[in-house]
Amino acid sequence: MTIIQKVKHAAESPSVIVGAVIFGVLAGVFFPHAVRFYGEVSHLYLSLLEMCVLPLMASAVISSLGHLIHANKTLFYLRRILVVFLLSLLLAATVAIVLSAVFKPGGHLSDAAVLGISHTIASIQGSAPAATTTDSMGISEFFDNLVTSNIFASLSSGGSLAILFVSILFGIAVGLQRTEEAKHTLNVIHCVYLAFMRIIQWVMFLLPIGLFCLFANYIVTAGFDILVTLSHLILVILSCGFLMMIAFTVVIRHRTKYSLAQVIFKLRQPLAMAFFTSSSLATMPTTLNALRKNFKLSENVISLVVPLGTSFNQQASVIRYVCVAVFVLQMYGMHLGWADLPYLILTAILAGMASGGLPGIAAISMSAFVLQALGLPIVVGIILLTVIEPIIDPVTTMVNVFGNCMAVTLVDREH
Repeated sequence: MTIIQKVKHAAESPSVIVGAVIFGVLAGVFFPHAVRFYGEVSHLYLSLLEMCVLPLMASAVISSLGHLIHANKTLFYLRRILVVFLLSLLLAATVAIVLSAVFKPGGHLSDAAVLGISHTIASIQGSAPAATTTDSMGISEFFDNLVTSNIFASLSSGGSLAILFVSILFGIAVGLQRTEEAKHTLNVIHCVYLAFMRIIQWVMFLLPIGLFCLFANYIVTAGFDILVTLSHLILVILSCGFLMMIAFTVVIRHRTKYSLAQVIFKLRQPLAMAFFTSSSLATMPTTLNALRKNFKLSENVISLVVPLGTSFNQQASVIRYVCVAVFVLQMYGMHLGWADLPYLILTAILAGMASGGLPGIAAISMSAFVLQALGLPIVVGIILLTVIEPIIDPVTTMVNVFGNCMAVTLVDREH
């Protein structure tokens, strides 16, 4: 392992990240006079992240969707796979909405803490306090943001919904062309995606510094209430994950006729690998092997569904995006109305499907689609998810791996 790889591995390790947060809290307590420095570094780091988000998301969606359609393989199962993926993602969104509404993770902040967080975000964004810009949009405004007359204007203004919509259409259109030019185009876009992935990796070197300054800035301006509230958010997300895994176990038990204990025992290796690596991609070989050896399922279905699910069937991502969106609503004393539910569910599912295979920070940044649909400040969600991700990532990875195993049993026509 080279020195650069060692530094990158250290910067992304949970112990270093948690240590950066702790030292940031201590710095905010004992050195509050350095708040200007904390704010400037926070602004710079978040700007680096936001610089990469939109081009990375667009290139990822176009490349993955276009290559899938262009290959024209295994179309027989694609409709069934799509239905299973959408239903499982819808279930994840529903569970997250219900638990967030019941336990109200964002309802524990004092007015002073909310005001402090708003001013912190305002100083980072260089705009008005975020609490003044949290009006959810109506259906006409939603489609106005979804369909743009000028994609370049949306790129310059950060119109994430419009960019996602155009990326989906463009990926489908290029993928349907059976020409060498289309294949070359998709390869070029994939190269763009890899380039921004590399930039994201460079930005990750600075993650501990960014979190240190972000938390120091938060403690100076908002106090310790934010730490208590984050614990409520983490518990809600983990509770959603455990409920989803229980549901997956029941479905697999019904489809395979094994007992609940047998299902868990047969999947123990991929689940343990998911927990300790926090990577669905790294767990994929173990998942494929466990499904082939321990369940009487079609080899072709296993080989198709698991790779696709790793990219597009991200229930845990949907849970994260929904919980954080509802958290921010509650933090500002707003209520999730019935009119907001379609936007929340739709954008969370789209963001969840688009986030598969992306590095941690890039996947976290997909929350921008969900927050924008509800008129919420994007930076809040990115900051919160960045902070809690090392804590929840082992469990959420298990949810995604378990969900893909469940999808295989549902897609297999013989069961």
